[in-house]
Amino acid sequence: AIHSDAQELLKVIQRVIKNHTLFLYLDPFGLTGCDFKIIEPLLSRVSQGHSTELLINLSMPSLHREGARNVVIKKGLEELPPQTKMKIKNVDLVMGGNYWRPIEWNRSLSKEEREHKIIKKYQEKLNKYMDYVMSCPVRENERTHVKYFITFCSRHPDALVLMNDTMGNAYNKYMHEKSKESLPLFAGDTSDEFYEWERGRKKAGKYLNNLVQEYIKECSPRLRRKKLWEKIVMDHFMQFVEKEYRQVVRKLVEDKKLVAVKPDGQLGLNDDSVLYFPDDSRP
Repeated sequence: AIHSDAQELLKVIQRVIKNHTLFLYLDPFGLTGCDFKIIEPLLSRVSQGHSTELLINLSMPSLHREGARNVVIKKGLEELPPQTKMKIKNVDLVMGGNYWRPIEWNRSLSKEEREHKIIKKYQEKLNKYMDYVMSCPVRENERTHVKYFITFCSRHPDALVLMNDTMGNAYNKYMHEKSKESLPLFAGDTSDEFYEWERGRKKAGKYLNNLVQEYIKECSPRLRRKKLWEKIVMDHFMQFVEKEYRQVVRKLVEDKKLVAVKPDGQLGLNDDSVLYFPDDSRP
């Protein structure tokens, strides 16, 4: 463990790394410690052919608090005290610009709508350096507001799929344990939160079933099982894990709703199997 100021340590890292493989995990207290201008040079390593991956946690309550939405709407930006203006500028530094301001201060958007729009813009900035940038909201339990967004950046789809399963399994385990904590003594599995978690996973399975069929219908040429999973992970990071995906695909094939053909032309399932509908005439 290195006991140091995060921003100073990131500057040191920039000086000492050369062609090293870098995995950087940023989990700041509030929003302090992950200014975009500090991580930008590390992101730029990718264009030089150096393997670099980032995992970043951004606190949504901190963004709302530091972004001073209520007072800006009430008083206007120019009427704010210097201390509040400084906090807003600090958010600019973390997000890499002031693009978040009109979104956060929009009267007609809900809290979660604002969060998703801001994170999408943040992802677009990261996408200038990395081909694969995904984010997922994390909550304390199924009923609470978003605590933070996990954002993962990589140049390779294999890392994306691996991180999706690692983080997705950990998150599902955490949410399952949190739901069990709320069970009343001697009540068995009767907690509303526990049932809500179970219903959520069943609903996710049905949603994934529909997603698989929608992607196969819309994509041309036909997709292999591995490539289809990559596309789903890119659009729905940490919402499903590969085990769930494989179960859904296998069930669709067993029910003869999908056809799976291996590279050798034989029917069967593996990562290279091409998936399509029985009545699909596309190549």
